[in-house]
Order: sequence, then C-alpha cells, then structure tokens
Amino acid sequence: MRKALILTYFILALLEVGLGKTSGFGVGVILGEPTGISVKNFVSRSTAVDGALAWSFDDGDALHIHADMLYHKFDQFDIDHGHLALYYGPGARLAFGKHLWLGVRFPIGLSYTLDGHIFETFLELVPIFNLTPRTNFDIQAGLGIRFYF
Repeated sequence: MRKALILTYFILALLEVGLGKTSGFGVGVILGEPTGISVKNFVSRSTAVDGALAWSFDDGDALHIHADMLYHKFDQFDIDHGHLALYYGPGARLAFGKHLWLGVRFPIGLSYTLDGHIFETFLELVPIFNLTPRTNFDIQAGLGIRFYF
C-alpha cells in the first residue's frame, strides 16, 4: 500500500512540473449561470476552445451547451507568481428547456494558474445575444476550476 501511495505521489509531482495551463486539455466545473462540466483545449499558447454541458436556471430549468473560441492576453497584469490572463472571444450556445434558445456568446474573463501547476481557476462574464425563440440580450457569469492533462 505504501509503495502505491509513493508511486501516485511521484506521478502527480511529475504532472505538476511538466504541464501548465497554456497547453493541453482541461476538465472541470463551472458554478454560476450555468452550472456544470467545463472543458478547455489550448490550440496555441494564447488561443483555446472551451465548452460546457451545464444546467441553466435562467428562464426555467434548461440543459445548456456552449462552445467558445478564446484569445488570451498574458501581458495585461504584472503579478509575482503564476499567470493571470485576460481572455475573450466569440461563441455559441444552445439551451433546451421550455424553449429552444440559440444565441451568440462573447465571454470576457480572467484565468489564473500558479507556475508549473495543472489547475486553472477562472471567472467570466458572458453577454449573450439570443436569436431564438425571441431576439434579446442576456448576461451570464461563472466561476470555475479545471484540471489539465
């Protein structure tokens, strides 16, 4: 049993040193509107695709699916430890509830990771332009964490 714990600790330590939030595929949770499972994949150092499968409590209960193309600016904040990035970009969402909602998203957020760590925390504000079932504006917000592989 002790050997298994030491091996597990060693593997996790290697992951901590070898990976960062500016590469790889991340899975985690987002809390807010909507609340659910969040994923993100970096396609370059400053560009990522993210998405979520979540439960929306706005306008009655609804299953919410979204995908965004995100652009990260790592040079906006001068911090001593880790990486703090401003991110933004276009996206789309579907919500299945009393109505079928289709909308265009534009998330704006902050993501933070300590140097050499595989966890990312984020906070975002998301204006949405709904196209169906009626045309209107909405806003969502979320706080989350992701683990990178």
